[in-house]
Amino acid sequence: MKVHSKKSKTYHAVRDELTGLKTRHGFIRSGNKELQKAAYWRQPITLIYVDLDDFRKFKIKHGESAANSLLAKLAKQFQKEFRKCDLLAHLHGDEFLILLPGVYPEEAVETLHRFRADLEEVLKKNDWPVTASIGAVTYLTCPSSVSMMIKIVEPVMHAVKKSGKNSLKHKIVA
Repeated sequence: MKVHSKKSKTYHAVRDELTGLKTRHGFIRSGNKELQKAAYWRQPITLIYVDLDDFRKFKIKHGESAANSLLAKLAKQFQKEFRKCDLLAHLHGDEFLILLPGVYPEEAVETLHRFRADLEEVLKKNDWPVTASIGAVTYLTCPSSVSMMIKIVEPVMHAVKKSGKNSLKHKIVA
């Protein structure tokens, strides 16, 4: 994340240069606006946390250029997979966030399974020895902030990693 100070104002990059996706800062800013809309319309909202498994090994073996290419291509794939109204972010390294406004639990489950299958296909097609641990939380009532949502979804993703990686877990919060 680039931070520049100019006349006592701090500027944060909102787009990741490598992937074209939002940065964490841009994601939180836009995500909080989506939370306000979802709360107003009393709609659910789903947050997906994707962490690539064995990405560091891939980067060490194939180099930074190949790793960057993988991340950029996956970001493009994610943009094809999700709706225009969904928010996508590249946090850092091999981690991504996806916010799905107005998605009910049943739709979230379908979306997650389709996304995971498509992601596996892309990884195999490109012969990338990487998999993904995916955690997701659907909120039936909107929480107060995207930062709080991240704190809740991150352990869900880590539970997938601890249980053997290359899987997904979905949780519903009332």
